Amino acid sequence: MVSSRRSARRLRAPTAALGLTVVLFLSGCAGASGNETGRLGDWVADVGKGWDQFVAEVLTPIANALLAIVIAWLSIAVAARLVSLIPGIRNLRMNQRTGRALLSVGWALVVLTPIVTVLSTAFAADTFVTWLVVSTPLASAAVCSLGLGLATRPRVDAKVLTPDGPSNEGWAIDALMQIRNVSRDVPSMRVNDANRDEFGAFISIADRTGSGLASAIAWLVQALFNAAPWQLHVTVLDGRSAIATVRRNGQALDEVEITLDWRNADFDQHRKLLAMAAAFTSVTMTRRYPDTLQSFAVSDWRSVGYLSIASMTRGAERRHYLALATASSIGASPSGRRQR
Repeated sequence: MVSSRRSARRLRAPTAALGLTVVLFLSGCAGASGNETGRLGDWVADVGKGWDQFVAEVLTPIANALLAIVIAWLSIAVAARLVSLIPGIRNLRMNQRTGRALLSVGWALVVLTPIVTVLSTAFAADTFVTWLVVSTPLASAAVCSLGLGLATRPRVDAKVLTPDGPSNEGWAIDALMQIRNVSRDVPSMRVNDANRDEFGAFISIADRTGSGLASAIAWLVQALFNAAPWQLHVTVLDGRSAIATVRRNGQALDEVEITLDWRNADFDQHRKLLAMAAAFTSVTMTRRYPDTLQSFAVSDWRSVGYLSIASMTRGAERRHYLALATASSIGASPSGRRQR
């Protein structure tokens, strides 16, 4: 065992010396052989000159190229995000399959465009003309396809404000789960996790204030920092009423006031309000995706919400909400039914 360790040490020393020699040679130390004086200071100076030349001729161009690629990536991504906020695009009706294809093509072009541009201009005689011919069409295609893909993603986040004012993350997760349950017949309707910041609460408060400046700031925050195009904001007023607002890419599409008329219930009232809000959100979303309408035959969100509430209740309350669901599906109110 001792002899094997000694032999390993003997092998390491020549290997380290050889590696050091190679590094010094690549760094420009070969010039030291022509040193007439042979002094250590002159040898070190030659090493420094070789390293400076290596940095100037190799490392600096590589760093500049990588910086240009990163800046191009960020610029294209920001431009695509701005495209998704254009009034004619942010509420666009498009098949989900088309949107996913545009998103995949857009991200591929975002990755390839800067790399192709840098490589093509590096060996071109006229870099400006090459940049115009190569980069402009690729960047335009990347921005347009990615912008359309981002604008039409069927992803939704939720924020719920309690009657006391602060947001409730548990209720927000409950709202997202109910949206998923309502949309279970449409597997491509993907639901994000609830936001962990206070952007949703800020936007809901700004909507309630009626201030134009607050609404503008809320829209800017929504546009720049919320990844999910669809946003459900619910303000629970009390145990029987709430206000639900659906936004898409920063634009408020619709707002409804939800009221529960079963007065004897004294528990899980917030879940019933969130069930109605989830139905409202799901139906609103499916109307923007033509290829999901066949899977989501019911178009009245109240009917969907009442069915969800009926699945949570029993007895007379269950029969009451089933009757409301039936009446809503045919566009009439139940006749002769009074709350006891």
